[in-house]
Amino acid sequence: MPNVSDKYAHTEGSPIVAINMKAKAMAKEGREIFNFSIGVPGFLPPKHVYEAAEKAVKEDNGAYLASAGSEEVRKAFLGLLKKQGFDYSLEETCATMGAKNALTSLCQVLCNAGDEVLFPAPFWSNYIQTVQMADAVPVPISCSSEENYKLTPEKLEAAITPKTRIFLFNNPSNPTGMVYTKEEIAGLAAVLKKHNVWIISDDLYDKIVFDGEEFHHLLTAEPELRDRMLIVQSVSKSYGMPGWRVGFVAGPQPIIKMLVSVATNTFMCIPWVSQMAATAAISGDQSFIDERCAEFKQKRDAVMDSLKSIEGLVCPFPKGAFYAFPDISHFIGKTYKGQTITDDVRLCELLLESHGVACVPGSAFGHEGALRISYACDMHTLEKGMVHFETFFNEIMG
Repeated sequence: MPNVSDKYAHTEGSPIVAINMKAKAMAKEGREIFNFSIGVPGFLPPKHVYEAAEKAVKEDNGAYLASAGSEEVRKAFLGLLKKQGFDYSLEETCATMGAKNALTSLCQVLCNAGDEVLFPAPFWSNYIQTVQMADAVPVPISCSSEENYKLTPEKLEAAITPKTRIFLFNNPSNPTGMVYTKEEIAGLAAVLKKHNVWIISDDLYDKIVFDGEEFHHLLTAEPELRDRMLIVQSVSKSYGMPGWRVGFVAGPQPIIKMLVSVATNTFMCIPWVSQMAATAAISGDQSFIDERCAEFKQKRDAVMDSLKSIEGLVCPFPKGAFYAFPDISHFIGKTYKGQTITDDVRLCELLLESHGVACVPGSAFGHEGALRISYACDMHTLEKGMVHFETFFNEIMG
């Protein structure tokens, strides 16, 4: 067989997808599985979204569409931005094949080989591959559980070098569920104001916040960042539409034109049905989001009550997204039924094999000695799975 690209030959797939597939395979074999691995919101969009999709199917003519996305879907996105106090023009936005495509394309158009991309760790597992596929260098900034997994202005300042091209920021956080306060955002924005770097704001979970918390944006804290800010959004999480593959970018017009060029030369356009469904989701009644957040809060509370009962396990209290990220380092080196728990990966393997509970090891998110629980499944599955989770940890020997 002829040789292949050295870069892509070593590009790894998503560890989250790998664990999810293993859990599904075990379920097919008849095992009872509690799948807390995948970041799917666990609900479907409202009826009016499907009605819009059905109408789009009937109107479809099979033609190629604008690579930037339709005016309808981008105007809907502009409406979302307007509600946040951000004034963008249609030419400063584009639709993408999901947020993952937006992040990948942005790194490719903003970075040269060897440029550094900074982001807080723990981080979404795809960030490493996304940056490396652009021939750039990922630079995670470690944030411990004692720091509530949050980046401080001092750590950000220390990490920025002449090679820094992008600061990539996800809030609320996947995988930790942490939500930055207004003061914390202001501190980071003040640092970024001093340095001429691009800022990618990964805002996918901005509507999924609890406990009276509010989402705060770097651009609100420092409007002067606008010329260097790229806002990334999607209908995947807040609207229960991950499979529809519609994301968005807002930013300086020259960068948007570059993204559209990439789209024209790769996937060409987002299917019309997906665009019209996304338009309906964003511009229609938004009350269902509050309902889903109330459900997520109940599930978060159930998970945290369970985690509190496990001696030696520490978990900063998540107030957004639908994840908990407990620190399980206390259990590394201990034994489970004669088998040594060498690291977080082995612990998650034993947890799945023995009790059917699928979680993602923290090392997949750049933070060894932890694991991620996605609590977006139904409450019955969640509560039963957490009983098995507790039992597993109680069976670990010191």
